[in-house]
Amino acid sequence: EGGVVGEAMCGGRGDDALQAVALDEATDLAWELQDDHALCKVHIGRARSFLRRKQNALALQFAVEALGIAERTGVPELLAIAHNAIRVVHFSSGYLDAAITAFHNCAAQDIPGESTRALSNLGSIHGMRDEHEEAYRLFEQALTRARATRDLVTVSACLNNLSASAERLGAYDRALKHLHEGRQLARRLNDRPMEAQLIHNLSIIYMRQGAFGPAWNTSWEVVEEGERTADIALQAQGLSQAADVARHCAAHERQRELLERAGELLRELGDSRRLLTHDAAVALSDAGPHREVPEPVRAVGRFGLRAVFNWLLLELALASSDPEAGLAFLAETELQGPAAVEPRSRCPRLGTR
Repeated sequence: EGGVVGEAMCGGRGDDALQAVALDEATDLAWELQDDHALCKVHIGRARSFLRRKQNALALQFAVEALGIAERTGVPELLAIAHNAIRVVHFSSGYLDAAITAFHNCAAQDIPGESTRALSNLGSIHGMRDEHEEAYRLFEQALTRARATRDLVTVSACLNNLSASAERLGAYDRALKHLHEGRQLARRLNDRPMEAQLIHNLSIIYMRQGAFGPAWNTSWEVVEEGERTADIALQAQGLSQAADVARHCAAHERQRELLERAGELLRELGDSRRLLTHDAAVALSDAGPHREVPEPVRAVGRFGLRAVFNWLLLELALASSDPEAGLAFLAETELQGPAAVEPRSRCPRLGTR
């Protein structure tokens, strides 16, 4: 058990070499003891390690082996952990339908912590698919479970998710309420990364309301916190948001500069999903107007991010000086379904979140 905990700590710090040593030690001990519980957790640790290095096939192999042990033993905790491991691999690989199935299987185990995470991630996927009312419902369920176990860190994260979901529904008063509650809790816990996420959502709400000065300032708060903590993902998130604010202010050179910096960080991070939406935003910032849908925008549609794809098509239509091309972009949004014609306040922004 100590080896598994040590492995998780090394992985969280990004120390691959030390994580490998801890995993080897834990594996040897688990095998010597012939302990199914320990072997299952070691396989999950291996899956997590390979996933960090973007070796998704190997990650899935170990996650499936862990699930086999969990199903054989029938221990609910192991089943929940294993299903969660599989869904993370599927999600990272872009297999959203498979990830949803694994999330549902995990949530059904009703294991504190694991089921809450599963519900939160289900909400995230529904949000990515523009199903924001369902996403909000799932985030509320996750919040209820987190409060029942008095897991204050997770409660803060759930409030952050609820604020983001409410913002996408255009319910700004509700979004601000969740945001302020979550920020107070994050400060009480001295959870600076979570507070930065909440500030990021505040920047988006400011931008939606046309308060571009506060939106710009809060986006840079996120960047500075990422720099202070060497959190590459947080820096990229803040830079992408700042680029979106610059776009709204018609500061196109500044927008491209910020997108370039965000892209460098995302490539260093190896976050393929965020790079998809980032590259689409870059394509729209390039000299136009476009007569055809750029390939990076098409890639967003193929990945299944319908709401983002619709919004990108609308941006192309608005920027087009050719009526025929503009109508073609609009016609394609109609093929995507009713979500394409939702009001601006409900559409997601172009940058990564």
